Amino acid sequence: MKVKLKSGTESEKKSAERIIKILEKHHLLLSTLLIANSLAAEALPIYLHEVIPAAMAVLVSTLVVMIFGEILPQALCTGPKQFQIASMSVPVIM
Repeated sequence: MKVKLKSGTESEKKSAERIIKILEKHHLLLSTLLIANSLAAEALPIYLHEVIPAAMAVLVSTLVVMIFGEILPQALCTGPKQFQIASMSVPVIM
């Protein structure tokens, strides 16, 4: 991030400034992301169990978490727009 702040484009510099603010408290960032991920992964099957049978709730929640929590973020956030995407997610994480 510090390299992008010094030698990146103007867009990358703005994104790096926003990202550095949350990276300074990296332990808090990791804890926040892990807790939010766990809450979402646990709440989904509980909610779905009210709507569909338990076995289907587990299957559907597993697929949803894998697609929207693992596959899509890795596919979208590892390309050339990764700094812009990370920068846009800062307010949500804060």
